[in-house]
Amino acid sequence: TLETSWAENEKVALIHNGVSDEMTVSSVSGGVATITGTITGSPSGNDDVTIIYPSAAADGTTGNVKSDWLSAQDGTLKGIGGTSIEEKYDVRKGTGNLNATGSSLSGTVSLTNQNAIFKLTLKDIDGTNDISATSVKIYNQENTLLTTVTPASGYEKLMYVALPTTATTLKFAVTDATTNYFNMAS
Repeated sequence: TLETSWAENEKVALIHNGVSDEMTVSSVSGGVATITGTITGSPSGNDDVTIIYPSAAADGTTGNVKSDWLSAQDGTLKGIGGTSIEEKYDVRKGTGNLNATGSSLSGTVSLTNQNAIFKLTLKDIDGTNDISATSVKIYNQENTLLTTVTPASGYEKLMYVALPTTATTLKFAVTDATTNYFNMAS
């Protein structure tokens, strides 16, 4: 999984009482971030809260990570603008209860990584020959499509993919360079 540290000015979503507020990391000390911003609604003592980093990954309606956040991967795990993995795939979420004092919430919420990074090497059924894929569709155990990987160079034998840490059984549908389809479970 990904491990990164907090940086000042990063944006997080604070979801409480059906409201999603975008907050800012105002300071970092010893791996602990202080998050500040304007809280809307009427927070009260012991409110349930969800925090999602980065805020762009948050579905404020459901309080979950957006379902399409992992879509359209290219097998390289480059982030937005192609600069780093952390920009798109370092998604963290935590839930808890925060104390309200006037218009201020305080407390501690631990965030856990929502994605894991996998390295895929595509081989034929005997495991002896590489397959150059033009696309790989990855499904969870309920046959819900998690992501489609379309290699950046058109055909790839090796690719990296970010997937939810909650998936326990994965199914793959691989289209190779000759438009053959390979389905497998792993």
